[in-house]
Formats: sequence, structure tokens, C-alpha cells
Amino acid sequence: MESIWLNRRKASFTVEAVFVINITIWVLAAVCYAAVYSHDRTAMYSMAEHVMEQSVENGKKFTETEMEARMKQYMNEHLFLCRADRITVKRAFLSIRADITFHAEVRVPFIQKLLTGEKGRKISVSHEVLFAPEYLWSSKEM
Repeated sequence: MESIWLNRRKASFTVEAVFVINITIWVLAAVCYAAVYSHDRTAMYSMAEHVMEQSVENGKKFTETEMEARMKQYMNEHLFLCRADRITVKRAFLSIRADITFHAEVRVPFIQKLLTGEKGRKISVSHEVLFAPEYLWSSKEM
């Protein structure tokens, strides 16, 4: 009779462990996705800033469409989880602004809603355009 009681007891621990391990695996998967998603968002900011800085340094003048194409290519090569849907670059008198709409390519629905929501996310990055030699005063002209 005692052996039957011990077998039931071991079986109940096994069933409880299955539920705990299952939940733990899902939580760990969500944490891993969140870490990669955080990396991709940071990389998008950095890449957009880098492309805008390259496009205006030393007086280079790139059009908005050229910068959009460079950003899209750069991001598609270097991001792990996110994909840029639409990139819009607007040039003002003293600044450049890029608006990036992106989504995370995740197959698990609740993790995708957790990371990017239903329609995805949007980030904005701006960079000042100041060409120091053009704005400095020359003492010889005075």
C-alpha cells in the first residue's frame, strides 16, 4: 500500500514540473526576443545616424532617395529580428530627419504584439547639418 502512495506522489511532482518548465521556457524565449529586439532598435538609431552623418560630411550632398536607399540596404544587412518597412528622409535648412517604420519578424503572435504591437513601430532620428568652414568668419575679409 505504501508503494502505491509513493508512486502517486512522484507522478504528481512530474506533472507539476511539466507545467513549471513549460512556462519557464516561454518566459526565457520572450526575454531572448526582447534582448534581440532591443539590439535591433539601438542598431537602427545608430545606423540611421551614421548614414546621415556620412551623407553630409565634407560638404557631400546626397538626395533624400539616395539616403533612404542606403539606410534600407544597411538595415536589411545588419538587423537580426526587425525589418524596416518604410524610411522617409526629409532635409531642412540646417537638419536632416529620418522616420523609420519597422516590424519584428516573429512567428509567435503574443511575443510579436509584446514587441511591436499590431501595426509596428516608428522611430525618428535627426542630425544637424552645419558646415563649419561656411559659417566661420574670416579675419582677412574685415
